[in-house]
Amino acid sequence: ENMRIRNEKISFYFRVSPSEIIEPKRPYLYWPHMVKNLDGFRLVVDEGTSYVGEIIGVLGPNAIGKTTFIRLLAGELKPDEGYVTTEGLKISYKPQYIRAETYPWTTVEEALKELRKEGMASTEWFETDVIRKLGLHKLGDKEITSLSGGELQKFAVTVALAREADLYLIDEPSAFIDVEERLTVAKAIRKVAEVRKTTIFVVDHDLLVADYISDRVMVFEGVPGREGHARSPADLRTGMNKFLESVQVTFRRDPRTYRPRINKPGSYLDRQQKMLREYYYVKPAQQPAEE
Repeated sequence: ENMRIRNEKISFYFRVSPSEIIEPKRPYLYWPHMVKNLDGFRLVVDEGTSYVGEIIGVLGPNAIGKTTFIRLLAGELKPDEGYVTTEGLKISYKPQYIRAETYPWTTVEEALKELRKEGMASTEWFETDVIRKLGLHKLGDKEITSLSGGELQKFAVTVALAREADLYLIDEPSAFIDVEERLTVAKAIRKVAEVRKTTIFVVDHDLLVADYISDRVMVFEGVPGREGHARSPADLRTGMNKFLESVQVTFRRDPRTYRPRINKPGSYLDRQQKMLREYYYVKPAQQPAEE
């Protein structure tokens, strides 16, 4: 079996959300109940609150309204009912679909040179934990329009994280990126949340990334392409359990690394966890013993 050896360890931790560990609670962003009708699709958003330094994962099937919700927060769309509370905030938004032509620079080096003049990109930690970890420093004079899909994605994430913002909205940061490199991107996003003490919303279909990066999650339900319902943020176990039940997938934990593993459909653990309605285990000790 082929194995990839990393230069550094990536650890999965048993995390408690900021809403549970910060005393007193420090709310950061509130949004009310909202409704948005768009091209025959209807999205209903439950009210919610984020906390200081928190990353909220956004989970749900395709065409269920996740990007529509992010665009509401970004101010690109106006709700038909309710209101957006992000007006006046400095927002950094990395959209789902990115185009090299939209950036004002020609080469990666030109972009990095400009970004390093001020803000977070001028700090030593950002250079180390974001730019170098994502490999942007190796791209040098490569033109942005000639970047591969994965390179362009890492470039777009870096540009979004480099901005001094009150709120970060990152849509599909792992798209086109190698499976093993996705956690490096997730690690960079988490570092910015910790340093900036802001809220970051992350939409991603990779459950490993969602598990690693999220403090809490918003689960989107409904009928894809017709109607979606965005639930209020839930703690990681509750939210992931709800989402995994909807797709009939069960997770177990590696006892050494805490890394989540998807159980083989129909296996003993898969059947046991479904019987217990425990689709997502936070700690290895919670798992039923294998036959």
